[in-house]
Amino acid sequence: MFEQKHIPLLRAAVLFFDEEFRPHGSPIMRHYLEDPNLKIQDSDVTELRELLQRCQLRYAVTDEGWTTIENGVLFRTPEEIPAMKPRIALLLFPERG
Repeated sequence: MFEQKHIPLLRAAVLFFDEEFRPHGSPIMRHYLEDPNLKIQDSDVTELRELLQRCQLRYAVTDEGWTTIENGVLFRTPEEIPAMKPRIALLLFPERG
């Protein structure tokens, strides 16, 4: 499961991508995308890097349709979630200013 410890790794990977590939433009970056026809701009990588620097990870239990968070409760770790709750959603959102 995606955990808080993965956030720094994700940030580092995006930073590397931003520093090493963005200066060469989007044609070089396309080789690393699942969909090489995806319309991206050089600034999109920098924007993602900045968003990841300000995000925090939370977990939530959802209803069976994966459309509603049960009880409106967010958890800081997966271990906080009551046992027998199979539908765990991951949420990334900006830290409070």
